[in-house]
This record gives sequence, structure tokens and C-alpha cells, in this order.
Amino acid sequence: MSVVKMLRRFACPVVLSVLTLATCARVQATNRYFDINGTTAGSGVANNGSYNWEDPFWNNNDNTGTTATSAWTEGDFPRFSAGVAPNNDANAKTYTVTLNANHNSPGMFVNTNAGGTVKIATAAGVEYQVGTGNINNNYFAGTNAVLQFDGTIGGVDNTSQFIWAGGGGSLNMYGTIDSTTLTTPFILNSGNGVNFNSANSFGTNEIDYSSTLTTAVLANPTVGNFTINNAVRMPTGKNATMIYTGIAPVTFTNWDFGGGGAFISQIQVANNSFRTANMIVNNMTGSGNLVLFSPNGDFNPDNGTLQLTGNSTYPGATVLGQMTGTATTAAAPLTGTPALEATDGAGLPSGTTLYLNGGVFQTSSGSFTRSMGGSAGQMQWYWPATGASLGIGNQTSAGGGGFAAVTNPLTVNINGNATPDPLQWGDVFSDAGTKILGPLKFGSGTSNAKVTWVNPIDMNSSGSPVTRTILVTAGAGADSA
Repeated sequence: MSVVKMLRRFACPVVLSVLTLATCARVQATNRYFDINGTTAGSGVANNGSYNWEDPFWNNNDNTGTTATSAWTEGDFPRFSAGVAPNNDANAKTYTVTLNANHNSPGMFVNTNAGGTVKIATAAGVEYQVGTGNINNNYFAGTNAVLQFDGTIGGVDNTSQFIWAGGGGSLNMYGTIDSTTLTTPFILNSGNGVNFNSANSFGTNEIDYSSTLTTAVLANPTVGNFTINNAVRMPTGKNATMIYTGIAPVTFTNWDFGGGGAFISQIQVANNSFRTANMIVNNMTGSGNLVLFSPNGDFNPDNGTLQLTGNSTYPGATVLGQMTGTATTAAAPLTGTPALEATDGAGLPSGTTLYLNGGVFQTSSGSFTRSMGGSAGQMQWYWPATGASLGIGNQTSAGGGGFAAVTNPLTVNINGNATPDPLQWGDVFSDAGTKILGPLKFGSGTSNAKVTWVNPIDMNSSGSPVTRTILVTAGAGADSA
């Protein structure tokens, strides 16, 4: 049995019902390979070529492309394109297939090293329609492949559901969803990237994780500065991660990071392609702990920014920097410097404990006066280790952290006393909550105003030489510390 057919097999209960058995048989879909050169091996597609879905360019389950082709049959499973090495001639090519009438299928697959970039376009008033929900409507793009929707996606009926199943490649949602015919949530079931380019990329449909997914990727690599009003739901009842990156900021107005209890919901902002990516979430909600991080990067650290505007509501901790390592294997902290930009008491909830583990808190409010500690409403430099308060991660050293300013200068006065308290620099994980740990950081990839630190610092050398590091990240201009 082919891999796709195995993935798409519909399991039926064992009952003595002719009707049920007939239904099970009915939902099997035939692979139809896109193949414009008939019985010649390969697909025959040309780079930047343009073809019509209605043309007789579909063979019957022949990945080599050497059998006769015919017109499309509704409900079959399209694969792009025919051809296996050395005749995988569609690999690395970009081509467009246009629907001039409504057609439907139970998913789609752009083949690994044989599909290239396939653009699915629709004529005016026409929809590509997701099949009925009695089959998993999985959409795949294999390694070195891209599935791109430039037209309108609809549904056959109210059970139709678009499921991104990955495969090693990427999905580009560069058209729109007709949310009157495709009414169910858009499901993320892969850690491979989903790219979008407008407020209409997902129609008005909710964006959800599947029940098994823990890490998803959303990106806007070509354009930004627009708003996504769709509900975005990360999982509740387990740890989960969303990786976001993009060329310019995108605002999300209905984001729930899920979590619940002691579970951790992570949002990674930035990657090697967009090192200072900026994500904006208005009125963030969740039911657990929020972790913001940026990765090490390849040659330089990545310094992304998450802006929390409006009033965020979640009961758990806020951690700036990923907690690395496991109970059995310690790991170094990440070198990326994520920035959480918010107003303390609004975007950053007043009851959340703020943990610095490599990141910076960035604000335009003009002052930061939280007290140091591990209780609700306090802040601390954190060191994830066995026995540490959050119980996640096991680092060889503290990640450090600090502050950045935007729009207005910022004065940092830990504990907020009229005569600023002196702070000691610590050296062990048990110093978390009482001392500075790791590098003291100022600035971010998006900061643009001055930070003034007023607390005296005791280097805590005990008469022996020690190394204390202060890092200042170059921002967007006019920033300093």
C-alpha cells in the first residue's frame, strides 16, 4: 500500500452492516498524478508554465508518468507531479494550475523532490473545494516542495476541513478562504511552515492545532503590517510551541496560547531569515505559563520582539528566554535576546511573575519598579535547574536578561524604593529571586530609547576575581543604556 493511501485509510468498525461497509469502500481516493506529456516519463511541466485543471493531464496512480492521462475525476487525490529520478523533471520548478470551474479533492500532495512549487489559482467566482469530512483532508508538501494557494478555497459541505499535514515542505496561503462554504477551523498538524500574506489568507476561520501537534510554524515572509482577526488557539493540557517570523509586524487580535496548570506554552519570535521579527498580539489570553524566546541563530543571535498590547489575561508566569536542558542533561542557555514589549499591568498582567532567562522587558511606560522575588507580581533573574521553582529545564548557567525602551526613556529601579536598593550579582541557581544572574542585558532589535539603571550593583567578588557581563544590543536607533 502506498504511503499516502496508508495515511488516508479510513478505519471502520466491524459491524454486520452492508451500508457501513459500502461507506468505508466509498471513501478511498485514487491517486491522480499531474502529467502533461502523456506516456513519456516524467511530468513535462515547464518552469513558470501555466496549465488548466480541466485539461486531460491526470494519470491514474502512476508516479513514473508513463501511462495514458485523462480528465480529472472529482473526489480523487491530486499529486504534483509525475516523475521519479532521474525523470523527476518538475523538481525545483514553479508552475501554476488554474481552476476554471469548481473542483474538489480530499487533500493534495506536492511530491518530495518531484513537485517543485505548485501554485493553485482559481478563475473569478471559482473555488477549489476541500472534500467532505468523511476522509481526512490532508494537504502535504514534501521536501524541497511548496504548495501555494493563490485563489479561493471553499468546502464541499459543512464537514469539510483543511488539515496541513506537512511532509518537509511549506504551505503558502496566498489566496483566501471562502468561510461561507469552508466553515470548520484550519488545522495545523505539522511543524512545517505555513506562510501567509494578507488579513484574508485564512478567511475568518479559526486556526487550531491538531490533537497531536506540539509545534507549529506561522510566517509572513513577503509582506506585513496587517491584522489577523482569526482566532488562533494553541493547545490546552500540554506543552506546545508556536514559531513565528516575518518580514514586518503582523497584529493578531484573538490569540489564546492555551497551556493550563503547570504546562508551558512557548512562542518563538525570529529566525535566521528574519532575525528581528516583530509579532503583535492584542489582548493575549491563556490558561498557563507563557515563554517567549528567540534562537541562537547561525552566525549571530536572533533578537525577536513580541508586543502585547491591550490587556492580557493569563494566570501563569512569564518567562523571557527558553528554558533549555533536561533533568538528565544540562544545556547552555540560548544566546538570542527576545524582547517582550508591553505596559506593566496591562499587556504584562500585574499578577504574573516575570522571569528573565536571556530576554529583556521592553516598555514605553517610562519606569519599571517591580520588586525582586518569585511571588505574583514580582520579577527575578532566573536559572532553570533541577529543583528550581518552575521545574522546567536544566541549564549550565543562567540566561541573564534586562530591559529596553521604546518611544520614551525608561528608568529601572528594582524594588521601587526612593533610595534605590543595591543588588548583588549571584553565581548559583539558588540565587534566583534575590540576585542578578547571568549577563545583564539592555536593548533589543526594536528598542529606540534610553534605559537608565539606578540600582547600585555589588559585584559580589568575595575578594576573588570574577567576570560580570553587561550586554547592550543595538536597536532601531536612539537607544542606549
